[in-house]
Amino acid sequence: MYKTIFFFLLISALACNRTVQVTNEKPEQARIFENHKEAKKALNGKWMLQAIKFYPQTEIIEPKKEYWIEFDDKKFYFNKEVNDCHSFFRLSEAGLEISSQIACTKKCCDKDISDELDYQNVKTFKLYTDKLVLETDKKKFEFVKSSLK
Repeated sequence: MYKTIFFFLLISALACNRTVQVTNEKPEQARIFENHKEAKKALNGKWMLQAIKFYPQTEIIEPKKEYWIEFDDKKFYFNKEVNDCHSFFRLSEAGLEISSQIACTKKCCDKDISDELDYQNVKTFKLYTDKLVLETDKKKFEFVKSSLK
């Protein structure tokens, strides 16, 4: 009886030409660091912005231009549509603290999504293998590690 039912289900599945894929993959976990020095070393380098996700609403901005951030020891650099900016950052028990004193070049007027690049409001960060997520109270910035220097 059970063999007949199994055989019938097998034939039905083959006749429908459907493929079922079972995977044991789990979502990637954020890296945990033993100390700030180790975290800073992993954070250092250039990161390319992939998306800005707003919450509680579900708006997502995927930039059409290249926007990047770069961490270098204690300094933090980033670009807007036209201008380049820099500030200072530090890691603390509370998370990532970016100074609100940001200096930018004054080549021209930034438009596009430049107004959304308010990194001084970042509270936390999460590092994955090649992904960085910076979070504020209202949005999160998703970056991938850049191969550019």
